Amino acid sequence: MRSANILIRSGKNEFIHPVVVAETVAEQRQGLMGNKTPQTMVFDFKDAGIYQFWMKNTPAPLDIVFCAPGGIVVDIVSGIPYSEDSVGPHLPVNLVIEFPAGFCNSKNIRNGDFIKLL
Repeated sequence: MRSANILIRSGKNEFIHPVVVAETVAEQRQGLMGNKTPQTMVFDFKDAGIYQFWMKNTPAPLDIVFCAPGGIVVDIVSGIPYSEDSVGPHLPVNLVIEFPAGFCNSKNIRNGDFIKLL
């Protein structure tokens, strides 16, 4: 995994936030499983698709943000610790960000906002 930043535009606010990028298939499969103090993790897919996520073996709750090509937020889902239920977007996406739970609410991130991996 590599460290990077994302640019977030929410309403009139714009800010940079540090992330780790899951680049390999193995890193993407592992995600934040087993991580009790989650960082913000980004999944940057080459092709847009309906990617499904679950919280198996993930002890911390998450905000899972799905972005369509162009960086537009199309869905925000609450990740429930240890849940094996799959969650995913209603539209094809190519960028998924896992934030610690409550981050999106605290920063007022909503559908229609913009997120870009820098």
